[in-house]
Amino acid sequence: MNKKVTKCPNCGEAAKVERGVWPFEELGLPNVVLLGLEILRCSFCGEEAPMIQKFDQLMATIATAIIAKNDGLTGAEVRFLRKRLGLTQARQEGRR
Repeated sequence: MNKKVTKCPNCGEAAKVERGVWPFEELGLPNVVLLGLEILRCSFCGEEAPMIQKFDQLMATIATAIIAKNDGLTGAEVRFLRKRLGLTQARQEGRR
């Protein structure tokens, strides 16, 4: 793996940046794994964080993949798409 060194945003100590695999659990979607992503790893404080350069483009790609799949949507996928579109779960009066 190609390694770089940068400052840890958590503690300020030197941290390594490595290319690797990141299970993107922060989205609440199962089975979303980012490959070849730069990941910050600090051996001083234990911080590990993905370094995503084009976050909006990544979110649009994930949303497109969800919409294009042949299976029905899961609850987690509906929540992800709803948040991506800026919609709330609250029902409007008169609509069901």
